[in-house]
Amino acid sequence: MRPFPDVLESERLVIRPVDPGSATLVNAAIRESFRELHEWMPWAERLPCLAETEAHLVQQQERFRSGTDCALGMWLRSTGAFVGGTGLHPRLPDPTWREIGYWIHSAHAGRGLATEAVRALAAAALGPLGLAGLQIKASERNVASQRVALRSGFLQEAILDDGRVDPGGHPSRTVVFVRTREH
Repeated sequence: MRPFPDVLESERLVIRPVDPGSATLVNAAIRESFRELHEWMPWAERLPCLAETEAHLVQQQERFRSGTDCALGMWLRSTGAFVGGTGLHPRLPDPTWREIGYWIHSAHAGRGLATEAVRALAAAALGPLGLAGLQIKASERNVASQRVALRSGFLQEAILDDGRVDPGGHPSRTVVFVRTREH
């Protein structure tokens, strides 16, 4: 993947690499959204303290700079408020493909911000960044996340009966969505 731009803007969002200087805002958003995040996100097993969030952001910033991962924060253009996280993650064996992940602060959920971010990321990834394809994975129980994928132009490719148990403890299969330069 070619280097990610310093800033990617959409109609309502500024999407940029994570910054340890924003640890207080990120930690507060995680804490305020923990009930929802815990249901779906494997990384949300417990509430992180501020030092853990800062250490994680330092690690993610180092990975971004080295080109091994692309963790991003989402900020409202109008107010500068932190609204969530996203990224282009190298979880697939083919280096020309990336997985998009996302989460939205509960106070900003239901406004189409995740869809807007995924659309902007997909356009950049499949255009100037030169990726061949993208993947989104969601629990079959996470209907909202599936809607984001579909509204962002991804096609459902498979449902994996992988013995998945959501972080909330519920058995669930994984729905895989893909988008390539061809569609």
